[in-house]
Amino acid sequence: MDETQLLERIKDFGADVYAGTFPTLRERIAHTIVEHRIETVIAGRGPDGKAETFSQAFKRLYGQTLPNVPRKTNQRAVR
Repeated sequence: MDETQLLERIKDFGADVYAGTFPTLRERIAHTIVEHRIETVIAGRGPDGKAETFSQAFKRLYGQTLPNVPRKTNQRAVR
């Protein structure tokens, strides 16, 4: 999967990669994957033919992990 295929796959999930203002396509893609919470969703097959998540594909293509963006979740204290 190359960058173009990754973009098409993201669009398949209804995400608008071009929404917002980001200086690079890499940052747009990272933001969209995190914003739509599809990091662990299978994006397609990697170069080895095995299933690859959006997070794994991003790391392989850009050499860096997705930004760790805090989620708006309801966290309860564990007692």
